[in-house]
Amino acid sequence: MSSLHCSVVKCSESLSNRVSYIIRRYTDHMNFAACMTFSFIIFLHVLLVLFFIILYIYRCMFFICLFNFVSYVFSLLCFYILIVMYVLFCIFCFHCANWHSSATLTEVFPCFFLSCKANARV
Repeated sequence: MSSLHCSVVKCSESLSNRVSYIIRRYTDHMNFAACMTFSFIIFLHVLLVLFFIILYIYRCMFFICLFNFVSYVFSLLCFYILIVMYVLFCIFCFHCANWHSSATLTEVFPCFFLSCKANARV
């Protein structure tokens, strides 16, 4: 009976060692899986943050370029409006108002530049 008891004890010790080894391997695998999951989540988080930083930079660059383009177009528009107004002013002043008629050029301007000696006799 003693040999039977000894073999049962050895079997139970062997089984206990094997179960503890399986449990240890299982917990090691679970620990490794948890660490890998955690590191993967951190990696995805870093990628997401970098993506949003790059997206923010490109969005800022887009709006800066858009603002520069709009201000450039606005400046050109103002410049063209000034040119059109100047041309209309020239057309009005020199073609419609008759400021450059022969009477104006020969009578008024010399009188003005010569201190109106003709009107001084009157």
